[in-house]
Amino acid sequence: DFGISCCGPAPRFVLKIIAANSVWQRAGGLLIRPMLLEGEVLWLRPCWSVHTFGMRYSIGVFFLDRNNTVVHVRPYVPPNRIVCFVGARSVCEMLPIRVDHCDGVSAKLERVLSLNTVM
Repeated sequence: DFGISCCGPAPRFVLKIIAANSVWQRAGGLLIRPMLLEGEVLWLRPCWSVHTFGMRYSIGVFFLDRNNTVVHVRPYVPPNRIVCFVGARSVCEMLPIRVDHCDGVSAKLERVLSLNTVM
């Protein structure tokens, strides 16, 4: 886990990245974890699609390219849905966010992931 405190258009908060790199971690995803807290992010890699079947809460989903640049955002994905973005290399899941915070959160996410040296 790693994170950074940033400020911008979205309220000040710390992003705590929880990496899901193995097949088993990605397969279980949020179904095998306690509910995410504000600022927690589950980073699934490699990944280009996620589902919310069996989830009891909605999530926000950020799709990233090979350079960890956000290429698509779904700020609110309710339970029992499938979302994907062809060409994405990884996905970050977090609690839903306001649409007007998407750019700020995307920038924070890119900054935090750029600091990650463990691949």
